[in-house]
Amino acid sequence: MKASGDSNLPAATRPPMVELLRPLMRAPGARPMTFRARMILLFVTFLGGILLFLSVLRHQALWSLLMAVERDEVRSKVQQIHDYIADLAEQAREEHTPMDVRPQVLLPDAIAANGMYIQLVGTDGKVWAKSSNLGYLQLPFTNRAGFSTIVLSLPHTAGQPHLLMMSHYLDIPGVPIAQVQVADVLKPIERTMDQQLAINVASEIVGLLMAGLAGFYLASWTLRPIMGLTAQVNDIEAKDLRRRVDTTGLADDEIGKLAATFNRLLDRLEAAFISQQRFIADASHELRTPLTAIAGHAQLLLKRGRTDPTLFEMPLQTILKETDRLTRLVNDLLLMARSETPVTRRERLDVAALALDVGKEYAVLHRSVRVVPAQAPLWVDGDPDAIRRVFVNLLDNALKAITAEGSVKVISAESSGQAQVLIEDDGCGISAAHQEHIFDRFYRVDAARARQVGGSGLGLAIVKAIVQAHQGTITLDSAEGKGTRVSVRLPLAAGATTRHLG
Repeated sequence: MKASGDSNLPAATRPPMVELLRPLMRAPGARPMTFRARMILLFVTFLGGILLFLSVLRHQALWSLLMAVERDEVRSKVQQIHDYIADLAEQAREEHTPMDVRPQVLLPDAIAANGMYIQLVGTDGKVWAKSSNLGYLQLPFTNRAGFSTIVLSLPHTAGQPHLLMMSHYLDIPGVPIAQVQVADVLKPIERTMDQQLAINVASEIVGLLMAGLAGFYLASWTLRPIMGLTAQVNDIEAKDLRRRVDTTGLADDEIGKLAATFNRLLDRLEAAFISQQRFIADASHELRTPLTAIAGHAQLLLKRGRTDPTLFEMPLQTILKETDRLTRLVNDLLLMARSETPVTRRERLDVAALALDVGKEYAVLHRSVRVVPAQAPLWVDGDPDAIRRVFVNLLDNALKAITAEGSVKVISAESSGQAQVLIEDDGCGISAAHQEHIFDRFYRVDAARARQVGGSGLGLAIVKAIVQAHQGTITLDSAEGKGTRVSVRLPLAAGATTRHLG
């Protein structure tokens, strides 16, 4: 015989759901699952897990309920037999006669007629009486005191049905019966549980099929705007960045925000693409002019230089001049490219002292330059060579704009928690129409005059890029005939000014 407790059900343990599905989503050699398929699989698996959990709970609750009812019925039968034998013993004591221990007296048909298996065991281990439905079989004797509930299979019976048996020890004086055993077949309960299990399985299968179908339509409905967005994006080519994603009909939700974000990305890409095309065209034009001059004078030397040695000086001077201009242009292009990358070299420096040094260097060569020093050091974190280039370029432009009697001032001061350097001139000034584009690459207010003095049109673009790389700002205020003032603002280093001033 094999006995087992009815409460010892196996506990199911499993890894997280996503970990279980990962091999299915990333099967080697298989095509990757679409996002829609992953959504449906996760939805169905999650719902299936919930249904399975609820089904197990429902199954266990029904089993516990039916077993509790069965235990109450068996316990009631045991109590009935106990009371009956106690009455027999009391009656024998009152009559002062030995207790009648015949099987038909100890276990009358009226008590054993409900189909349960009943057995009375004496103190010597002998079966004194049992119900007729046991036939030649006997219930197993147990040594467990008090009430005990076990589930077992009886041999030599059809199908070896499981029985719920309760053993109760009697302690009645003068009664030779030691134990009352009552058992009942669990087959009706097991049949009910099997039917319930079949219903649960069928309902879960139907539920999962319906969930899969609902998940398919729900995923399709949810992804329809994304599919439309994808189709529009695929239609946009690199050479036609003017097109935008149509946001008509999109709600202000995640998908609508995604479309708006993509349109802003297209705006930046279009601006960058146009800027790149303009930069390439401008750079090509600027490079073509000196190269054409060099090639023309080289051809002149080849054709006439051998027969007329007096022609050597002028073409060679022109070639050297254009070569120098070409070198400056290439250097400016390289500096422009470097200035668009984040500044990697940073150190603590006094920008007022740097502006003062640059101004004094120019004042030695140009009497029109005057420097107004700051009242206290202006400490910033930055690249001293790059910031020096800013002041050099601005002073070069200011000197080109003034007349022989004009003046240029370099003023350093602290303004609104920032280091400010002003470069002012009383030159010809810049009209309002040009001020909007003055910091653009290759932009010149007077292209012919700029080429004569050697300008490449990149100076102010380089200045703006360097200032912005230092998280600063640059502004220009100018009026025709009155002069120009350029303001460079850089953030002060944290705590540096306070420490210096004590």
